[in-house]
Amino acid sequence: MTENNNRAVITGLGMICAIGNSVDEAWNNAINSVSGIHKTTTLDTTDCYADLAAEVKCDTLGDFEGSEDADRSAQLCIKAAGEAMKDAGLDDFAGDPKASVIIGSCVGGAVSISDYYEHGKKASDVTKMPISSIAPQVAGQCHAGGVVTNIANACAAGTISIAYACELIRAGKADVVLAGGSDTFAAVPYAGFLSLHALDADGCSPFNRCTGITLGEGSGVVVVESYEHAKARNAKMYCEVLGAGVSSDAHHITAPRPDGEGQMEAINRAIKNSGLKKSDIGYVNAHGTGTAKNDDAEFLSLHTIFDGENDNLSVSSTKAMTGHCLGAAGAIEAVFSIKALTTNTVVPTLGFKDEDMDKLAEKAGKIDFCPNKAHEKELTSVMNNSFAFGGNNASIIFSKEAGNVTVKEEKKPLVITGIGVVTPSGNGVDTYVANAVKNEALTEANLRSSVGKEDYNALGLKMSFYRKLDNFSQLQAVSGMEALKDADYAVTDDNATDIGIIVGTSEGALGTCCDFQSMITEKGNASGSAFKWFKEEFCNSANETAIGLKESVYDMLTRIADRSSRAGANGLFFLPYLAGAVTPNQNPNARGTYIGMTVGHTKTDFVRATMEGVCFDIKDMLEAMIEGGAAPFDTVRLTGGIFRSEVWCQMQADIFNRTCEVVAVEEATSLGCAMIAAVGAGIYKDLEEAEKHMVKIKKIYEPIPENAAIYEDAFKVWRQIYKNLAIDAYDMIAEFQEKHR
Repeated sequence: MTENNNRAVITGLGMICAIGNSVDEAWNNAINSVSGIHKTTTLDTTDCYADLAAEVKCDTLGDFEGSEDADRSAQLCIKAAGEAMKDAGLDDFAGDPKASVIIGSCVGGAVSISDYYEHGKKASDVTKMPISSIAPQVAGQCHAGGVVTNIANACAAGTISIAYACELIRAGKADVVLAGGSDTFAAVPYAGFLSLHALDADGCSPFNRCTGITLGEGSGVVVVESYEHAKARNAKMYCEVLGAGVSSDAHHITAPRPDGEGQMEAINRAIKNSGLKKSDIGYVNAHGTGTAKNDDAEFLSLHTIFDGENDNLSVSSTKAMTGHCLGAAGAIEAVFSIKALTTNTVVPTLGFKDEDMDKLAEKAGKIDFCPNKAHEKELTSVMNNSFAFGGNNASIIFSKEAGNVTVKEEKKPLVITGIGVVTPSGNGVDTYVANAVKNEALTEANLRSSVGKEDYNALGLKMSFYRKLDNFSQLQAVSGMEALKDADYAVTDDNATDIGIIVGTSEGALGTCCDFQSMITEKGNASGSAFKWFKEEFCNSANETAIGLKESVYDMLTRIADRSSRAGANGLFFLPYLAGAVTPNQNPNARGTYIGMTVGHTKTDFVRATMEGVCFDIKDMLEAMIEGGAAPFDTVRLTGGIFRSEVWCQMQADIFNRTCEVVAVEEATSLGCAMIAAVGAGIYKDLEEAEKHMVKIKKIYEPIPENAAIYEDAFKVWRQIYKNLAIDAYDMIAEFQEKHR
């Protein structure tokens, strides 16, 4: 066993974000509590409940050779990398094989995807789309000749990139690494978070309102260098990188584990790897998104780890100023953490009002969450946390001191024990080899790899899991599980934290992103309902009749359908996936479908089937919540304009087979804000009391037993229709539409 004491140091910083086009500008604004969150100027947010963003304002992003071939995310990164290089006293690596570039990103070329669909489908935009294009663009500018790679671990990507850079340094595989992250504000992430109702209409305030995030954009890049290399060229050294920890929740695609277990694993690994004690950490730049689930889990993690071990801890989230910059967040926040360390200054979390302080004090305990104003504090070591979608967690520690870091490298033989294969030539090693030796050329019709129900059944995977994945994820899930099965390796609670997953890809889920952008371009960020589509496309005469009667066409159609068609629409089914399926199926290739048609069906059956299909889709979401562990419930509350219709309300009571209560106020979001304000003003002690006084029920609908029985059978059929079509039909239809559009 040989000891490797290679030290990793930071010698250069670069940053661009909503509060500054350089490190100095952003830092000065941060310590002066300046927010970069404003009404967005780049997207159409008509009819959207949230229209705020933290956008970069910079006129010089394109001032470099080859900028026309780079997506905005690459341009942001090149600018930040250039600043970091200059700050480190570096110019050009001239092909040095031990100079590397590692860049993290979440949505990559999202702006180029948007440009492609909105501005004439230019072929030149296609090469800019993949996340994999960012690091090569940066490497091309500085002529790095070593490892050039992109990390795509969602919003932890920037932090993981810096951690990976340190691994290369300590392994002696690199002398200097440009590491960081970059992402842009674009239609795809905005519409995605909008659909999850995860945006804060008033601008995020982490550890405070916890009502949602505000999306931002930017790039952060640091120069990570071996101590010996930096010393040899007499470079200034901001700090040491002592340790990092990476973990996976393996819990949910969007929600963190509520017990914070995965977060705590990453934090504890970082502390252990750094050789520090918990009491040595003076400041934590938290992930702090402003969402209830993240902030609650992070509160729990910080208290569990540091309470009783560190009574002098400061914590803040700079996302209240920069917005959530996705894959760039961890890298931007790493720069802020390093500046905090080297200037002995703790940056604030913005958005706290006087009435918020008592609640903060109750939650914070002995931890200082730094509301609103920066303050001076002697710091020796700081931590930066990133906790992302998919349960990707990463923590990293920076210090003024060398610490007690030793990397012991033991030469162990590496063996391959399992193989998983999914290819157009067949799934599974045996099938693939058998088909490969036939030496038969693939036809255009079978160039696409696919997995189906039989593959999932063989691996013991639930269809509810399958339905959440796009094609790329399905292929990877099946091939990965095939490899574990081939290796006869069972994942258990005891060994789960010892298992890692590394997936290489060029384009990843780019097809899914493009499909989503296509829908946004056609329908807007706040797309209309399936019933609205049916009314506008097929009910012109009804529109005219309704106008003559001075009546809502929706009310007229629902009334006629209720009179002329019965529960179950006489066996006609509608799947309302006019813009792909989202929750709980996550299938952008899903298509709107009428099935079961006979010569006996009438227009009123189509109206009723359309209505029922929308309600079945909502029921599918409710059932998914219950299957996912949500507490059982027997009452559903209905809000919004659609619930002025008694037919719709009764239909939902029947389909859900639960009591449905119509809330007197249609705008539930506004009511929720008013309730929170009432609690904050001290009118009510908590939300439960506010709900008793402020939520008024206008009408109650009970399920009609005979209808509920019909709908129970109909829902089983409706669900099975989706499952069958999702195996291959939807993909084939989507491919055909794309080919012949």
